[in-house]
Amino acid sequence: MIYYKPVANKDEELEEKILQIWLDHNNKGWRTIKADLAEYHQQIVNHKRVRRIMKHLGIRGILPKSNTSKSNKGHYKYPYGLKNLPINRANMAWCSDITYVKLPQGLVLSQSYSLFERRIRFRLKYGMNKQRMRYQQMDFSGKQFPKEVIIMVVRWYLAFPLSYRNIEELIKDWNIELDHSSVQRWVAEYGSWLESKVRKYLTRNFKKSWRLDETYIKVKGKWCYLYRIVDKDGDSISFHFSKTRDHKAALACIRGAIRTARFIPDKINSDGSAANELAVKIINEEIAFGKKCANPEFCGPLKPAITYTKVKYCNNILEQDHRKIKTITDPMKGFKNFDCAASTLAGIEAVAMLRKNQSVLNEINGKVLSIAEQINLMAA
Repeated sequence: MIYYKPVANKDEELEEKILQIWLDHNNKGWRTIKADLAEYHQQIVNHKRVRRIMKHLGIRGILPKSNTSKSNKGHYKYPYGLKNLPINRANMAWCSDITYVKLPQGLVLSQSYSLFERRIRFRLKYGMNKQRMRYQQMDFSGKQFPKEVIIMVVRWYLAFPLSYRNIEELIKDWNIELDHSSVQRWVAEYGSWLESKVRKYLTRNFKKSWRLDETYIKVKGKWCYLYRIVDKDGDSISFHFSKTRDHKAALACIRGAIRTARFIPDKINSDGSAANELAVKIINEEIAFGKKCANPEFCGPLKPAITYTKVKYCNNILEQDHRKIKTITDPMKGFKNFDCAASTLAGIEAVAMLRKNQSVLNEINGKVLSIAEQINLMAA
């Protein structure tokens, strides 16, 4: 029997040198690192070996980008607002800027600096990823069925209390052989797209009195929470699907509703949840902070922009609206994936908005269009 003796890693010492050079100057690529090894370490290394070691270490040269802060002759020179201004209190002056970190998901780094407190605050945010880009336009490339069939099947599942196998049986009347797994993939792919399209064509005739509440959706045997906001007439404004029931989920739902409605409500009514009350309080503090920054000379107390109430009967309109969502989700017997559940619920909310005549495509030239006709126009 022959035993093989393991060979020691001959590149271990060279890896340490290359890594140290890159840590000192991370803008250097394999060419400059090869030159530094020959000049400072008296070690002649093949460039292919350097590239292989850098790939093994997971490092690469970060090239310096062009300096976009340099002024151009054709650019307008804005006046310096802080000139001769004494900065003597906190939150009086901030400097902010954003930069982009090149990652597959597209990461954005937003940074702000307080001139009085001399501290830095920053926030990381994912930019436009491939999934969100796919939702901007409906892509039917590579599908084995016509676009009309896909749209009709997705609309059936989102508008009526049907299971995937029910749709598989119904579509046979059209002489179409379709598997229920294909329906599941189409709903997961085009549900969020439909919701984004419907929001684009909203009438936005919302009242300034809103109702906030959450309902339960089971995902993989665990309860998740669907936060929803409607106005006092019952028109859907926004929703947020979350794994947790806390003030962060309620805060995300309220912020999404403000972005959709494009105004700040006068009142938000909810049940006795402390998380919802804390979310409204945070929104009021953000609004008050913005007003104080806009008018630094004002030093008095500010009235809350949003009044929070806990009247139970006022939320009856939202509790009844939950039934329309749960009626469609009950035959589904729960979800197996959180992202798939979020996409499906987004499509269900979109169809609910169309049922309430919240789209500008509801009536064209005096003709009232059905939900199917409106969706076909959006997909055209």
